[in-house]
Amino acid sequence: MDFTSPTEWTGKSRCSINYQYGSAGLLAKLIETILEIENKKRGVSGTLLNPEVLNVDIDLKNPLGIAYSYSVWMRYQDKADEQSVWRIKEFLGVDKGDGLKGDIDKYLIECEDKCRADIIVIDDSDLGFRDDQFRWEKIFDQFICEDDKPWIVVKMSPKVARGRLWGHLITKYSDKLVVVLNVDDLRQSEIQVSARISWEKTAQELLWELENNAEVDGLMNSAYCVISFGTAGALMISNNDQGRNESKLFFDKLCMEGEWLTGKGMMIGSTSTLVAGIIKELISDIDKPDIDKGIQVGVAAMRQLYKNGYKSGDKPDVPMLGFPFDSVVSAFKGQIDNLSVTKVVKFDKINKLSDSYWTILQDSSKNNLICLCSDIVKSGYKKALINVPVGEFGKLVTVDRREIE
Repeated sequence: MDFTSPTEWTGKSRCSINYQYGSAGLLAKLIETILEIENKKRGVSGTLLNPEVLNVDIDLKNPLGIAYSYSVWMRYQDKADEQSVWRIKEFLGVDKGDGLKGDIDKYLIECEDKCRADIIVIDDSDLGFRDDQFRWEKIFDQFICEDDKPWIVVKMSPKVARGRLWGHLITKYSDKLVVVLNVDDLRQSEIQVSARISWEKTAQELLWELENNAEVDGLMNSAYCVISFGTAGALMISNNDQGRNESKLFFDKLCMEGEWLTGKGMMIGSTSTLVAGIIKELISDIDKPDIDKGIQVGVAAMRQLYKNGYKSGDKPDVPMLGFPFDSVVSAFKGQIDNLSVTKVVKFDKINKLSDSYWTILQDSSKNNLICLCSDIVKSGYKKALINVPVGEFGKLVTVDRREIE
């Protein structure tokens, strides 16, 4: 260190330390907010049960041994005429702690009698729970009736599709299992999936890996597997009554993966927001949930989260930041057609079959390309191209997959 350099101390720069629950705690609060709204709307009394550890005050000395993550937050102003918002400037890392201490039973979800759950939600961040068979078996024994299985929703983090918990879930509950994960988390496995080249290429490569790569092919056996592309879209693989896989790509036609973000900074809680959107639809109709709608409203809420940032409380100089639950949940009530939807055509990555060069344009237009061209001239491409990816490069606008790539 150079002790001759002048000090940077001015006494004017301000900072503060504050905390909040993330992961399972954040997701539980989101579900609780949704459940309150649904109970009022439908006149029912759904109940959320979560571990007692989520109801205690956080202690920076960490006597409970829970995991902590650290980040630096900063104000960003995306446009000159807009208010600044709080987003993450830098992730500093994770202190995994040394596991929950003391009486383990104290931190388990408890019910007075054995009671059946309609939905079980698991946030698996690979911090020990997935391999702690005692804890999750005790929960399953208390809340699962084998004759009437609940939906089990798993928010998954790397390493994906691994651990004792995953083996148990995919073996016993695959027909009611919903898995949600981020594509970048999936890319940490031994797979090869392109990014920001074209929606068709990314979707086909991802689907091929899920079907043929032993590292991740177990995901295809769940009832629904939703792979998030952040605020730009998602890929959903579902199993129908005949046991056949169906795949849908939800995408923003005007931007590709990673391109929707409108400003600087990063955000946490996005995947939890998508999961909450899907759970909202499970709560709305437990027998026939509209997972498509859950993805649409989930991505809309993710966009709301990024655009508005975290709340700063009443003290702008030394803020107490908090997740904007109200504004995020309000986005679930908005429009659900932000994303275009198309079925993904499979291709043989090894033998390069003729249908490997699939384009969404051809699928959506079939034999009406001439009419489509006429509509573009008359109405403009944004109105005419409803479900077709568009590439904009300076003054060049193209819908040709080859040109985009």
